[in-house]
Amino acid sequence: MKPPPRPRTPGRSNRSAPSADRSPTRPAPRERAVTRSTHSGHSAGSAEEAREPSAPSPGDQGNESASGALSAQATARRKKVSSTAHVPAQPTRTSTFDLEEREPKYRELLHKSRAAIPKVPVLSTGMADRLAERDAIERHDRRRKRLIVSGVLAVLVGVVWLFGFSSVFALNLNQVQISGAQLYVSEQEILDAIAGHEGTPLVRVDLGRINSQVAELKNVKSVTQTRRWPDGVTITVHERTPVAAVPEEEGFTLLDIDAVNVTHVDEAPAGLPVIRIPMTGENQRTLATALEILDQIPDTLLAEIASITASTQDNIEFTLRDKVKVQWGNSQDTELKLEVLDRLRPIAAEEKKKTIDLSAPTFPIIR
Repeated sequence: MKPPPRPRTPGRSNRSAPSADRSPTRPAPRERAVTRSTHSGHSAGSAEEAREPSAPSPGDQGNESASGALSAQATARRKKVSSTAHVPAQPTRTSTFDLEEREPKYRELLHKSRAAIPKVPVLSTGMADRLAERDAIERHDRRRKRLIVSGVLAVLVGVVWLFGFSSVFALNLNQVQISGAQLYVSEQEILDAIAGHEGTPLVRVDLGRINSQVAELKNVKSVTQTRRWPDGVTITVHERTPVAAVPEEEGFTLLDIDAVNVTHVDEAPAGLPVIRIPMTGENQRTLATALEILDQIPDTLLAEIASITASTQDNIEFTLRDKVKVQWGNSQDTELKLEVLDRLRPIAAEEKKKTIDLSAPTFPIIR
């Protein structure tokens, strides 16, 4: 008799019991044995073929028919699985050495491509060797940098010594070029003034000191200087130019526009007006005013002035070379006085007048 079925537990599904329409797919032990014998390949088949056939018994014939049916079913099942789930075989990769042995053309092409690629020598393969090589390269780089820095410093030191301390580019007085020294300043005076700089490297020559030394000379009004490589200096001076002659006990003193004594001569040079104003005491202001007026008038009129007299700085009087006297007054309104003088001189010559009063240029007088 069959045992009674177990009652189901509420809320719990009986998953262990198979459904009615499910059938076991696992073959019987005999079928699995037949399947394994079928998958064993040619080796098992060859072994069975090697065995000698024996006369089957009536029981064996029944078993063989059953096993043959099972083998046919297993074979059909394997064919069905292989036809539905066929996975294409992956192509096998052939190594380079196999291709070289099989394909001579590929070998030749491979050799040509290898020859075209630049070969980089492998210095080492181990980690310790690579670290040692890296340290050696770093030391080499540091040594090269030190050599470069040392070379640059050596060049700089050499250049500094060459231009700043050696005598190669030292000042040579024979290479000093002087211009502007003509009448009242000599070149020898200038060279004597800067003689202390000879032998000094040109880059260290104090041009300001040279300027002050040359400017201290008596008749030098201004001076400019520049270095002239490799070992010279160019000096340009502007001399003091006399504009008037002042009579003294012996000869005449030539004065420039700043009332500086340029030189002393026995006779007044032709073309310079003679200022008959003493150079001492309170007359110095009057003399300075007369020189200021001479600096403002044009050279054409300056050449026609024979002498200048004055009792005060507001009463300057010119005597022209044609004996006409011009009462100029002070140093104010010079341009207006010049314009009035140009218009009145022809009138005075026509009327034979010898005095033109310009002390009040807006009300000039001819007498």
